[in-house]
Amino acid sequence: MVKHKKTKNRFKSLPNNKKNKLTVSQIVIIAVISLTLIVSIAGIVIAFFSQPEQITKAKISEYASDYYENYLYEKFITSDNFSGDLNTAMEKYKTRGFSSITLRQLILHDLTKTSDYANLLRKNCDEEKTTIKFYPEEPYERNNYRTEYHYVCNF
Repeated sequence: MVKHKKTKNRFKSLPNNKKNKLTVSQIVIIAVISLTLIVSIAGIVIAFFSQPEQITKAKISEYASDYYENYLYEKFITSDNFSGDLNTAMEKYKTRGFSSITLRQLILHDLTKTSDYANLLRKNCDEEKTTIKFYPEEPYERNNYRTEYHYVCNF
């Protein structure tokens, strides 16, 4: 007959009241860590999916500035309607603004500048319903104006 040697239990059991129970501080720590992870993941997802919106708005703004400063302003001050007194001529447009232009007009205005992002803009926004309106501001120089955007886009 072979005798087996008894091995000692290396793990002492905890008393029944402390076995597998979390303390309040451990629960709070787990909750804070979980909440931090959830907020971080949500922030990353929002940043990732809102990037097309930011790019679209930035490009529309860039193209609108170029349109006003290098085309509309120049066209206005060299038109037959311009009498030579810039303040008087621009004053009536200060509150009502110049006629709105559509995103389509903005894209087609200078295809050499807009061609890189034209498809993105068309994909994200309605070309005919997205509009831009310019309001000249004193002292009525080329870069003194405000712009209002009316976006009809997928974001």
